[in-house]
Amino acid sequence: PADLLEHSFRTSLEKPLLPWGILSLDPDHPHFHPRHESPVHHHKDAAYHNGTIWGWNAGFAISALCWLGQADLAWELSCNLASQILEDGTLGTMSELVDAVLTPEGRVQPTGTFSQAWSVSEFSRNAVQDFVGYQPDLPKGEVCFRPCLPGSWTRLDTRVPIGADSW
Repeated sequence: PADLLEHSFRTSLEKPLLPWGILSLDPDHPHFHPRHESPVHHHKDAAYHNGTIWGWNAGFAISALCWLGQADLAWELSCNLASQILEDGTLGTMSELVDAVLTPEGRVQPTGTFSQAWSVSEFSRNAVQDFVGYQPDLPKGEVCFRPCLPGSWTRLDTRVPIGADSW
């Protein structure tokens, strides 16, 4: 399964994976639109799924990178997502989309709805399940720990609730 995952990752994400997210369409495709809103060139709905970056899609890429032992690349993407949450657009959340190209100032351009819960929840899931490695299997009543720690982490302290009254 690891070989299949690596092959799938390489063929589906190698080109569309950018440091700030995953393109929703290959940039070589004729319908690729790097900006969500560019009224001179197209209606915003033409770019909605044709190049713009959906923040929640980064979640599966981070999971795959961790599974493949690419913790540092996964962490780089996570740090850029954290920057979106802490510095770009509406503080404390992520916008629905960001443009596929940076602004002239070199910043991510948030667009779409100003707050998208599933994007922030994927960011949080990656932190707990992929980096810390807390992977519960509730139907089996099991918890597996498989941390994937980036090289820049020198220490990890965590407390994970297991069972009733565990806090």
